[in-house]
Amino acid sequence: MENNVSILSSSWCIQYDKTLQTMQSRGEICSFGNFDELDEFVDKKGKLVLIYTPFYGFVENLTARETSFTKFLENWVVHFTQLVNFARTNRSKIILVSSRDTATNRTFFESMSGANLSKFEVPNLSSRTKLLANYSSLVNSDVKKLLDLLEALTTPLNENVLLSETSTYDVDVFLKEQEKQSAELFSKIIELTEALTSTREALVAEKQAAKKLETMMLDLNNNLLEEESCNKYTLSILSEFDSKIAMLKNALEESEFDKRRYRRQRDRVEKKKQKIEDELSFLKVILSTKENELKRHSELLGEYEANTLVAKKSAIASTKINERQKKSLEAKVNELQKSNNKLFAELTLIRKENDNIKRSKLYSAGQVIKRAKNKLNRGDELRLDDQEISLVATSEYFNIKWYLETYPDVAEAGIHPVEHYLLYGAAEGRLPSPNFDGKWYLARYPDVESAGLNPLVHFETYGRGEGRVVSPKMLESESSSKKK
Repeated sequence: MENNVSILSSSWCIQYDKTLQTMQSRGEICSFGNFDELDEFVDKKGKLVLIYTPFYGFVENLTARETSFTKFLENWVVHFTQLVNFARTNRSKIILVSSRDTATNRTFFESMSGANLSKFEVPNLSSRTKLLANYSSLVNSDVKKLLDLLEALTTPLNENVLLSETSTYDVDVFLKEQEKQSAELFSKIIELTEALTSTREALVAEKQAAKKLETMMLDLNNNLLEEESCNKYTLSILSEFDSKIAMLKNALEESEFDKRRYRRQRDRVEKKKQKIEDELSFLKVILSTKENELKRHSELLGEYEANTLVAKKSAIASTKINERQKKSLEAKVNELQKSNNKLFAELTLIRKENDNIKRSKLYSAGQVIKRAKNKLNRGDELRLDDQEISLVATSEYFNIKWYLETYPDVAEAGIHPVEHYLLYGAAEGRLPSPNFDGKWYLARYPDVESAGLNPLVHFETYGRGEGRVVSPKMLESESSSKKK
């Protein structure tokens, strides 16, 4: 580039023009923000070349950017008003050219400016761009006026317009030459007037089509806005549905958890119910035994009363019976009467206790067991602790039904399974249920055996809280769970 030639373009034009962007990236032009910055270039010797973006180029890039067209026209009028005023004021010192002419006539621009430019790709303008640009110049007087002034001030790039250090080219001279050429062409314009008149109708139709196109564009834009609004509303509804689905999933998981918890509670209640039913069955057996004993005693009493009656008749008939025999017989009668009364009272008490068991829960069943134990005629050589009886009777590891089925001698002896286990079963190595191994428990925990405690009583009192294991099966289950 020659030292006496400066090539510039405004930054506002560069952002809309790919040709100017390419030249700027190659260092072939400089940019400026305000026209006041050009004063230092004007004061220098030499020429100043200003390259601007043509109106078609602005409209083409504006369509791609989808920017507000009304706002763009306002900014374009302000910017190019400043450009035209600057060019008119300094027209003897500057050369004004368009970027499209520069790209199209690169060789002439290089000859004029002394710059070496690379090849440019001249962008093609779409018919929509041309239609919108023409329509804007027709309906906006400010745009049309500025375009006419730009056309007059712009230097066409051809062989007759070159710039060098000794060039005397001046814009005023060029304008005069243009006026001369315009006069020569005026005659041709008159000839073309008739043709122009014939095309006016087509132009009017084109304007109407442009208006329809503008209306269609506005309608299309409104439809797009409505569709975008509908899409946003649809997305918000879908988001709400997703939130509700997540809430329902959480509620379903909680419901499943509650269902499993209720099932476990139901199983525990069923086990307790079964245990109570087993206790009730056992008490029914005891009650039946006592009723049989009472019946047997009643029969003996009847026989005794019959014998007594016979004896009394014999005593009356025989005066030889002495007073000592009489008193002995009366004492026996009283003793049998007391025994009968005692058995009858025991039977009444057991029946009342049986009724209470039917109405009570597990604790009442333990109380009945304790009372029944004290009424069994097995002597007082071994006594049981009430708390131990309650612990064993209510333990989940003591199964009355299983104990009686496994050890039938207990049922034959007529002793309660709880009492038998506490007095004899644990010492004999018998199991209270298939889930508790007392003999293994004592072998694993020698401190329990040395203390002389019943293994099940120790587990319910201390072992459960200490985390002790009740059987080898439970130990294997815990080991496998830890490995997992």
